[in-house]
Amino acid sequence: ARLRPSGFDAAALRSLRARRLVGEVEATRAFETSALTAPRKVAVLLVTFPGDPAEPWSPEETRANVFTGSNSAKAFSEEESYGEISLAGKLNEANGDVFGWISLDGASTSACSLEAWRAEANAKAATEGIDLAGYDHVIYVFPKKSVCTWLGIAVVNGGWAMINGNLGVHPIAHELGHNLGLEHAGSMTCFAGNQRVQISSSCAVSEYGDPFDVMGNIAPRHSSGWNLLKLGILDTDNIESAEQSGTYSIRSAFDETDEPTILRVPRAKSGSGVSSWYYLEIRKTGGLFENVTDASTTGVSIRFPRETFPAETVLLDANPATSTFADAPLQEGQVFDAGSVQITTLSAGGGEAIDRVMA
Repeated sequence: ARLRPSGFDAAALRSLRARRLVGEVEATRAFETSALTAPRKVAVLLVTFPGDPAEPWSPEETRANVFTGSNSAKAFSEEESYGEISLAGKLNEANGDVFGWISLDGASTSACSLEAWRAEANAKAATEGIDLAGYDHVIYVFPKKSVCTWLGIAVVNGGWAMINGNLGVHPIAHELGHNLGLEHAGSMTCFAGNQRVQISSSCAVSEYGDPFDVMGNIAPRHSSGWNLLKLGILDTDNIESAEQSGTYSIRSAFDETDEPTILRVPRAKSGSGVSSWYYLEIRKTGGLFENVTDASTTGVSIRFPRETFPAETVLLDANPATSTFADAPLQEGQVFDAGSVQITTLSAGGGEAIDRVMA
């Protein structure tokens, strides 16, 4: 059921790449940039297999989790995008289109045969008069099948996703994030010998280890600045580049602004130019999905995008003495020392931060 991975080349534009979320969520990948429109037309197809109850749960429960609930995937998309990205039905624009339950009488669950299941579901839907044409996304939802080790699977820059028994907002929003072009948000643990350090040449990546990004494996938190740029929610006005030593201010991207919400600091240089950047940001407590006060709201998170997978972005641990990334952001008075550049958080809180960069 896994599709063969491909690299950064022309063939990758025509192929799919398989990704699995810590044995729980899986994504298949196609390299291209998605064009986002709002609202996104979404169909949810409820599917059962032989031996399942005829109606494992109410279709209205699914509708609430995807479209109408206060903590739905629709609410998440709207909150992090200033309302620019939303989810709607084609037939019922306000409350969404949920079809089923549809029984896949011929389906076998002896293996995780997702392509065969999807094909049978499409065919069965057509015989029951369900027209899946014209949707930006089709989400297939079915009761938990232990033969599949993921909670969800989706095509990156594609139009379909599957949810394996978990109706929580995180797997739904995560998989739709893949459909919209996002990859996984990871973390990077670095070592000097056996000691954990902020950054070194000896590092290990956890593909889903970013606790502050929905594309990680923990919670439905807003996407990082890198992913918000990729979605088109932020633009170049929201980036400030610290190529010279100095003091720089950023604010949270929670509220729409034309001020910098991302501070780029050179990570590596090639000739006279910068070939790689650290991306710095601060969060602000607010809304439903960012209604927390944790290290991301009292310190500056440091990430960088990677050219190799797994994980397109990795969160660095500014506090490596602990084994958790919950305290990864650089708190007030702390220094991140990358050798060629040092970053000091002078102040952080209330959705604003000031950093001193020594380059």
